[in-house]
Amino acid sequence: MEATVITEAVKKKNRKTKQCLFPRSVNLYRFIRLILGPDVRDSEIARRWKMDIKNFHQFSVGRYPVPRLERLEQLAKMLKINKHLVFEVAGGASAQKV
Repeated sequence: MEATVITEAVKKKNRKTKQCLFPRSVNLYRFIRLILGPDVRDSEIARRWKMDIKNFHQFSVGRYPVPRLERLEQLAKMLKINKHLVFEVAGGASAQKV
C-alpha cells in the first residue's frame, strides 16, 4: 500500500514538471529524425506510423513509452530499414551510432 502511494506521488510530480520519463522514446524519436530529416513534419510521421498526433508528441518528448515490438516493426517498414536497427535503438543504443 505504501509503495502505491509513493508511486502515485512520483507520477503527480512528473506530470507537474513534465520531465522526460522515457529517455528511450526520445532516443527513438532522434533516430526517426536522423532517417527522415527535418523536412518531414511530426504530424506526417504520426500519420504514416498510424499513431495519434498527441501521442506522438508525448512520445517525442519522452512522456510516452517505447511501443511494443509489433509497432516497432511497423516503424521499420515505414522507414524502409531493417527492423533490427529499430529494435537496437529502442533498446537504448545511441541513435547516432546505429
